[in-house]
Amino acid sequence: RDEPGTVRDFVHDASWEFQDSPAGAPAGWCFWNAAGRDKPGAKTEHVSPDPRGGLRVLQGSTGGYFGLYDFSNLTALLAAGSLPDSIPATYTCLQPEGDIRDQIELG
Repeated sequence: RDEPGTVRDFVHDASWEFQDSPAGAPAGWCFWNAAGRDKPGAKTEHVSPDPRGGLRVLQGSTGGYFGLYDFSNLTALLAAGSLPDSIPATYTCLQPEGDIRDQIELG
């Protein structure tokens, strides 16, 4: 158990759990990147709130795609009084995967 004032190495932080296989996913699936944890590949990046508001987030990838996750049922799920095991969402792809090197102009 973590105690206030106790310094622990980052390896003990729950931040590493994103590398675990998603619940119900086929064997070998993980959140790290398309080629797994130990090989190069595109990966998803951090989410940002949808600037239009609502229970939506935008998520991009180093593979060039980005899309919108809509959690419109979240309020009703949380009103039930306990956290659900999973939260259903609708995903809309706004831009498919592509080589992003041609989309970036540096300097």
